[in-house]
Amino acid sequence: MNYLLHGDYQSQSRQFLSSLIGLAKNKGLEIKELDGQIIDINDFIQTLSNTSLFSNQSLVIIENLLCRKKSKESEQLWKYLKEYTGDTDIILWEKKSIGKILQRNLPTKTSIKEFKTPILIFKLIEQINPNSKTVALTSLETALKTESAEFIFAMLVRQMRMLWQLKLGQTLSGAPWMLGKLKSQTSNFTLQQLEIAYQKLYQIDKQIKTGVSSMDLGWHLSLWLANL
Repeated sequence: MNYLLHGDYQSQSRQFLSSLIGLAKNKGLEIKELDGQIIDINDFIQTLSNTSLFSNQSLVIIENLLCRKKSKESEQLWKYLKEYTGDTDIILWEKKSIGKILQRNLPTKTSIKEFKTPILIFKLIEQINPNSKTVALTSLETALKTESAEFIFAMLVRQMRMLWQLKLGQTLSGAPWMLGKLKSQTSNFTLQQLEIAYQKLYQIDKQIKTGVSSMDLGWHLSLWLANL
């Protein structure tokens, strides 16, 4: 069975990938991993070709092949992938959502699973505002019931970094509607508030990783929001 695992909800797609790897190992499959961003066509063909009658069946995991920048090399790789009919199982893991056009390069009978960040998480990060902390705290409490604190933390760090960059006058890439939302959110902060908030997230990460704090990450995030 071939799989395409894609989408921006990487923690969940990684978790699903781990479960597939575990099943493959239980079946005695040899696991091979390829970096789709740098693999060349010769190594690609060699890895997918089972030339030995005595070799174990393999599972080949290829990361970020379809989101590779378009070039003559990448088109050769995609063409070979599309026409592949061998016995080796393939899992394509992509760090972002892959559109229908690129999905045409998949082998036949490929199971496609897209992992999207829950709307609740986007709602939470958009509510970060020193003038309405209660609303964000309620959303955080709800989010922690279903999502990992580590994932929420990563999304908060990403959001605060972008707000800080905008406040500094740096140019960000993204859809106009997204940049518009970020600019509107940035207007609720002073540059000093953003610097302090971002620095505190760094301190939380350091405390958790070094074991200095006896409190869990969810508690730290709630306190961080309350002190914005």
